Amino acid sequence: MASIPAPPPVTLPGPISWWHKPKVRRRVIAVAVLAGVYVLGLSYGAWTRVCAGEHCPSISRLVANPNHQVQTSKVYAADGRLISELGAERRTVLPLTEIPLPVRQAFIATEDKRFYEHQGDRLLAHRRRHQERRADDELRAGLLDHHHAAGA
Repeated sequence: MASIPAPPPVTLPGPISWWHKPKVRRRVIAVAVLAGVYVLGLSYGAWTRVCAGEHCPSISRLVANPNHQVQTSKVYAADGRLISELGAERRTVLPLTEIPLPVRQAFIATEDKRFYEHQGDRLLAHRRRHQERRADDELRAGLLDHHHAAGA
């Protein structure tokens, strides 16, 4: 009786074997560079969008005009008209070192208890808030469509 020869052992590619193929390596590097450029573009676009129209005043401008630090609360009508401005607040710009440590700690404890865990970078929270707002907007749009359809 003849024995059946055993099949050759199966060899799996190493975990980084694809890196040794120049064509694959070039593609991976190209995708990584494009992804990096895309993220930088999104970051720059977001920054310019937030600070467009001087919504983000420079510290030097704030310090240069200490008597003009006035902020009011604006009340708008449903159609977007400005109804009134309430409560002019005078602000004084101080260096962080002039604010007592207990005051800083109290502010952080009140505003964001996990501040020292994420150092102010809460991308997931911002993304979740954006998704919630989008869902709310879609719900409102659906309700408005339903309301107009029912009234017609």
